[in-house]
Amino acid sequence: MNDNGERWADFCQVSGLVIGGTWVSPDGGTTNQIEYMALSKWWRSSLQDVRVKRGADAGSDHHLMLAKIRLKIGKVKKGET
Repeated sequence: MNDNGERWADFCQVSGLVIGGTWVSPDGGTTNQIEYMALSKWWRSSLQDVRVKRGADAGSDHHLMLAKIRLKIGKVKKGET
């Protein structure tokens, strides 16, 4: 991890954020972490999957990330708003 990565990891730790996401190189064997996602610890259990879509042209060495999140919505009891 370079200096920017360490500063970002420190920021996430102080802010109570969880870091997730990886990218697997085209050879299928080397895993480099160049695409990240940060979310609140509150949502950690809701995050199910993070994927990188290499086909999207972003004009940089970064790629589009998609996250699958499961939301738990509570029931509204009768008489409540």
